[in-house]
Amino acid sequence: MLNLKKNIMLPALLMGISLPVWSIDKTVVATINGKNVIAEELVLTAQQNKIDYNTLNNSQKTVLLNGLINRVIVADEARKMMLDQEPLIKVRLKALVDSVLAASMLEKKTREIKISNATLQKFYNDNVATNKQIQYKASHILVKEKSLAESLAKKIETGEDFEKLAKANSIDKGSAEKGGDLGWFNPTTMVPTFAAAVKKATKGKVTAPVQSQFGWHIIKVEDSKPITPPSFADSKEKIKQLLMKQEVSQYIEGLKKKYKV
Repeated sequence: MLNLKKNIMLPALLMGISLPVWSIDKTVVATINGKNVIAEELVLTAQQNKIDYNTLNNSQKTVLLNGLINRVIVADEARKMMLDQEPLIKVRLKALVDSVLAASMLEKKTREIKISNATLQKFYNDNVATNKQIQYKASHILVKEKSLAESLAKKIETGEDFEKLAKANSIDKGSAEKGGDLGWFNPTTMVPTFAAAVKKATKGKVTAPVQSQFGWHIIKVEDSKPITPPSFADSKEKIKQLLMKQEVSQYIEGLKKKYKV
């Protein structure tokens, strides 16, 4: 798992639209009132419907083409009725055009970004290799009431079996069947209060009841060990994508300063 000190989010525009790089196929697949419909429109129609055009057989392509023809005919009829001039529809059309243009611009910008191997290595050294974490092996009993959690903790402290009490009382049925066993986990995958209690727990001892949005936990940490960071080779592509997204974000922020918003 690639754990990074900084969380750099992909710009929303890139998350909304993906435009693969294609060579435009101008093969005519249909003619409607003298106006040609080219193959590229068919490929884009498949993409809009989240379909991989290359996996379609001839029969499926025919169905897709018929749908495209229907859309073109109905859209042309709408233009004849001047629907494209209605205020609300004009706003929607502008939004669609802006989305495609913005996504295309960001895709172009992304293709232009060049990140050296030295930059990738430095980021790995600074953010991945040095990001030491510990994973834990623990069990828990989850109940709704604090009083019950306190009662169970006392029973365990006086020698009653943790696994039996977990099977009989825990409302976390998945772990209850295994005597409360959660296996090995990284605390970052747990809710904050649970993670904090695990990190402070004494090995082999039961914690005081810990509250989360799920109820009250009694936790017993059985073991811990360091998590080995992924190698540079395994991290390289993820780091590259992250830095490219960071570059795009900075590009957008630069545009905001350029334009009067």
